[in-house]
Amino acid sequence: MKRNLFLTLLFLLLLSCSEKKKYNFMLVKSDSISIPIDETISQITGCLEYTLYDNKPTLLYSNRDIENNVAEILFFDLNEKKIYKKLSFSEDKGFYKSTNGFKFINKDSIIVSNVRTDTLYITDFYEKIKFKKHFKFQGENYYISQVTSMNSHPIVKYKSNLYVTPMLFTENQKEFINKPFLFEYNFKTDSLKPLNVYFPKEYIASDYFSFELSHYFDGKNVIFSPMNSHKIWIVNLETKKMRIVEAKSDYCREFLKFKDSPQKTMIDGMYNNAYYSQYISIIYDKYRKVYYRLFYQGIDIDKNDKNLSNEYDYPKVMSIITLDENFNKIAEDIFPNHDFMSMYFITPDGLYMNSDNVLNQNYDEDKLTFTKLVLQNEEN
Repeated sequence: MKRNLFLTLLFLLLLSCSEKKKYNFMLVKSDSISIPIDETISQITGCLEYTLYDNKPTLLYSNRDIENNVAEILFFDLNEKKIYKKLSFSEDKGFYKSTNGFKFINKDSIIVSNVRTDTLYITDFYEKIKFKKHFKFQGENYYISQVTSMNSHPIVKYKSNLYVTPMLFTENQKEFINKPFLFEYNFKTDSLKPLNVYFPKEYIASDYFSFELSHYFDGKNVIFSPMNSHKIWIVNLETKKMRIVEAKSDYCREFLKFKDSPQKTMIDGMYNNAYYSQYISIIYDKYRKVYYRLFYQGIDIDKNDKNLSNEYDYPKVMSIITLDENFNKIAEDIFPNHDFMSMYFITPDGLYMNSDNVLNQNYDEDKLTFTKLVLQNEEN
């Protein structure tokens, strides 16, 4: 009897300890990097990428030169803390003026995208166009064919093909049944074809269906993160098959129902984004072979709250889910005090999250600041 009581108490103690320390890994704040913002920088978009260029650890990011109204990519030396090169995409060089996204391919090529004309360019690092293609998705009212490349929606180059996901929209969720959302462009045949990759039927039938997706490429798979689902969709580009795994936040409050998503007023839109939970990005960290899923928990707020606009623009609570290379959840870290925005980049040192939230007490309007997060094993 006493032995059974002892074992029961031991089990409860171990259970209590496991609940207090649920994961062995955690993301820890470290130092920051600040990029000066001068009078020529008017808009830094959510498109940033780290690479080693000309033997310099370099952050590439897109911008619009306010003096000349020209889109450009800036090269920022992370060691020297200065811009040392820029690519300018002006109309006289053959680019459409609203070029707004890019994807680094290799030391000789970079993809540049234009959202207004659905045009992709492949250019060298001297602004010479090597390839230009206008994409047209025909026959479907279901598509808004805005082909662009941002951190949360990158153009993917795999072997000799490109893979693109246009922005999608419909007011009838049944329209998404058996409709593809991933397309393959073949350079050799100059053809664009849909892959047999569809929204899961159970997700379409859900009250919380949303057509909004983010995605990322890990070298062989395109991983999709639906805004209102605890699951992620993994598409292998060799087999063209999709599998589904769970990657759930511990901090979910409530998703917005599809029937309530049409926004009658601007206030409705701000309220929905501030109040409801949503998954916003999926990221692959090739240096640590892990995935990060960014999640906004949402907050309790009234539509008449004077701070609604700020809470819409600058979310208060973000958590970051970490998955190992087999998509097992190994950590979830919550940042509750207007710590981060959704812009990021990854280096061999860690994950850098943008901390330019105007509601953060350390905000500086003259700098673009990123805080490094280091993945640590608490058992070590």
